[in-house]
Amino acid sequence: MGAATLVLAAACGGSGSDDRTPTPEQSPTPEQSTPVVATTPEPPDSIRIAYINLHGPYPLDPDEQSAAIETFDERLALVIEELRVLDPDVVAIAEVSWSEETGSALSALAAELKMEFMYARSAPWLPGQTQDESDELVAQLGWEEGLLVLSKVAILSADRLDLTGRDAKSVAGEIAFHVSVSAPVPGGVLDLYVVQLDEEDEDIQMAQAAELRAFIEDTAGEGSIAIVGSLGPVGSTGVWMLRGWFTDLSWEFRGQLAYHTCCRADVVGVGPSLGVRRDFIMTDGWLAKDIIPFGHLPHARADGSALYVSVRIGLMAVLPTEPETDAED
Repeated sequence: MGAATLVLAAACGGSGSDDRTPTPEQSPTPEQSTPVVATTPEPPDSIRIAYINLHGPYPLDPDEQSAAIETFDERLALVIEELRVLDPDVVAIAEVSWSEETGSALSALAAELKMEFMYARSAPWLPGQTQDESDELVAQLGWEEGLLVLSKVAILSADRLDLTGRDAKSVAGEIAFHVSVSAPVPGGVLDLYVVQLDEEDEDIQMAQAAELRAFIEDTAGEGSIAIVGSLGPVGSTGVWMLRGWFTDLSWEFRGQLAYHTCCRADVVGVGPSLGVRRDFIMTDGWLAKDIIPFGHLPHARADGSALYVSVRIGLMAVLPTEPETDAED
């Protein structure tokens, strides 16, 4: 385990002419847009934080991922449309991919949503690799994916942590991505942590949860904290550990009616209802005014079939800028 080298790459953001694509020649983690200066007539009374796992296409397994690959452009346009309607202040997206076949999700999201952004590559990046070696692997495979944070408010800094579980048998691995933004919250800063934990191996997941907590303790400032990500089944040990340390907003707001987020068998066609919570928004006791699902309804395609933006749904938390916290805090 260890923090990866932090490299910032400046690029034009907030413009439809931005044709950035995370290619092997560019710095993989994190990548940053140029600041967008925004003004507000009066302080807002809430901040809206959204998260979705995009189910990015994985061209290295085309048979298993054929629908995800074939529908990529459609799904990307749909998630952009839904995010425009939701109008979040900060949005985190997992499995943001680039490939020679499907192009760059990062470029499309940044150009269409016109928000500041930071991106961190999560794969391919093998243990002990340097940035240049990871870039070479991207060039060989013609593919990469990572975590993306887009923000209406100014991004102040970013760093990342490689979590336990990376091994030489896989090009993928879990990371924690920390992005600090200037926000109208106590302390003036929102520390946002975007995380993907191992969803299958509970021993690895428990170790990753402990690493995440230590990472937050080491890097969070005096402002507010939010954790978003695909963490694993709600009953798994690592998720229980995190729910003991932090406030699970969907549960606090909806209790037994907390939204199930995972997982459809495919992005095409209407299937059974989702059966488990694997995707979460958590805070340091800061309670939500509302939890709004998105990506949960099918969109009709030209051929009459149903298409979802992902095999998972997204969540958006509406949080007061003057937080009410858990009674125990």
